[in-house]
Amino acid sequence: MAMDAIKYREQNRTWQKKYDALAPKAGDMAPDFELAGANGGNPVRLSSLRGKPIALNFGSYT
Repeated sequence: MAMDAIKYREQNRTWQKKYDALAPKAGDMAPDFELAGANGGNPVRLSSLRGKPIALNFGSYT
């Protein structure tokens, strides 16, 4: 059992190192993405808002 936990921990570390290298760093420009506008309206691209203040609201409204 303990050996399985050690092996699992090592696999997680390997995965974390791989994806940490790909992740944006503090100060990097945010990757561009597109989302539907408010109430499912016209799509909005992050790059079209460059230089303007934005607010992102991540939440669930069910």
